[in-house]
Amino acid sequence: MFKSALKKRSAQSDSSEIQLYLFDHALLMVKIKVVHKNEVYKVYRRPIPLELLQVTMYEDVATSKGPRTRAVLSRSSFGHRTCLAPGVGSPPLRQDAKSGYALTFTYLGKQGYSLTLWASTLASRDKWIEHIELRQHRLRQQSCVFDLLPVAPRGAPVVVTCAVPFDGGRQVFLGFPDGVYLQDLRDRSRSPTLVLPLRHVLQMDVLEEFQILLVLAEHVVYTFTFDALDPSDPVASMRHGRRIASHTSFFRAGMCLGRTLVCVVKSGAASSTIKTLEPIDVHARAKKHPTFGKMLPSGQDTLRVFKEFYIPTESSSIHFLKSKLCIGTIKGFEIVDLETLDTQGLLDPADASLEFVQRQENLQPIAIFRIDGEFLLCYNEFAFYVNKNGWRARASWLLRWEGTPTAFALHYPYVLAFDPQFVEVRHVETGALRFAWDMMRPDVTTAPPAGQTYTPGTPNMWTTATGDERLGLLRHGVLDLGEALCRGEALLDGR
Repeated sequence: MFKSALKKRSAQSDSSEIQLYLFDHALLMVKIKVVHKNEVYKVYRRPIPLELLQVTMYEDVATSKGPRTRAVLSRSSFGHRTCLAPGVGSPPLRQDAKSGYALTFTYLGKQGYSLTLWASTLASRDKWIEHIELRQHRLRQQSCVFDLLPVAPRGAPVVVTCAVPFDGGRQVFLGFPDGVYLQDLRDRSRSPTLVLPLRHVLQMDVLEEFQILLVLAEHVVYTFTFDALDPSDPVASMRHGRRIASHTSFFRAGMCLGRTLVCVVKSGAASSTIKTLEPIDVHARAKKHPTFGKMLPSGQDTLRVFKEFYIPTESSSIHFLKSKLCIGTIKGFEIVDLETLDTQGLLDPADASLEFVQRQENLQPIAIFRIDGEFLLCYNEFAFYVNKNGWRARASWLLRWEGTPTAFALHYPYVLAFDPQFVEVRHVETGALRFAWDMMRPDVTTAPPAGQTYTPGTPNMWTTATGDERLGLLRHGVLDLGEALCRGEALLDGR
């Protein structure tokens, strides 16, 4: 598609020339050597699949302290380039017509790399950006599975920590460091409105059938009925909330035993206390679309205790099965029968084919999904299938993640893995990477060759990812830059 030579330089001296070839699916870097009077092309660095390629260029901008250099990331799926603050990600050497103009090529992945090369002219640099952006745009169009919806205004000074849509996907609650905001997705030109001035909001969920908003802020779980929220008076809205639990690590809502349940978890290094609660349908009023502004008595009960139990290990996730809870702990997945409160490990130790799980260091069990009578177990390093007896299913099927995911969601036939810097979408039958978002440049969207990976970055996924079939939305998946929610066509069965 395009080729030219760029120079690799260091602070000490100029280095040799690197020949770059842009193919329709990857970027190849080679060094040309003459061996016995014949040119030999030697691969310089591992080829970068275009969907895993991030390109950074640099430009000078005027500041109050004089000219400064800022980094500019190549065009994202939102149609614009991302500019970093002056001084962040600057090239190692100055740029001018004599020294050349820098381009940094980053291979996103656990085993990826970054390499800065120099073009002799601005025109040469700009041609590389133009050709790469064009090819990535075409790949993105061919492989698009989800849309990215801008939610927070572009360039928002704070990061969205969590989000949950409701009202048929027409509205969304956004968690910011200074409180809970309401955004009408039908009119995204308007800024989000503060509805609850809570500090350090970490997690939210909506029990729409019961018109209840749950919020975890500063390790305290609160509930608010929708009709007690008044955007015109956020302070008054706070008085009508109910404090459910303190010292909370996380919570999770879902269906089990035919009931809507909320599990509130207090997890320590040696043990976890899990309280399950169910909603109280106070006025049988929750079947309609939400309205705001009506005040209810202060501290109205919204949840009542269903069961409370203790497990002697640290826990990090909860998932709802038909009649049981599956809890992710440092020991692995544990199954809790909510009727008897009996606990047992999910994996059968008699299955020798599962020894690789025990051998893996720093392994974290994060999510479990039921697919065609089997269970897809998702850890931070890999995923595999087991049957209902805890024995390995599909013995040759093992999916190794490109990054290090901290949360997952299922939108059949795809599983979404949320890494601190990006989201990868895998097909649950083949394991192939179908789509990916780089959070610093979310236009990387297609499948890489086998064995390629990403590199982690700044956190942007702060809570458990779930979804709603009626809305077709990821409920807690917040893609950083403060801008994006994932939207699918059907959705993410977290049960």
